[in-house]
Amino acid sequence: MAELGNETLLELLKKMIMIRAFEEEAEKLFMKGLVHGTMHLSEGEEAVAVGAVFAIKKQIT
Repeated sequence: MAELGNETLLELLKKMIMIRAFEEEAEKLFMKGLVHGTMHLSEGEEAVAVGAVFAIKKQIT
């Protein structure tokens, strides 16, 4: 298994933080009644999305 460099790891962390921030804001809007329907948050699962997309992109490029 190849190790990831610090720069790559930092970029992945930034993406996870951005996903968490987006979901927190979306939840606030939902609680205010500004987002209609249902909502399922993936808090704590940000690494799954980031890791999956990273692996897919690595396969494509």
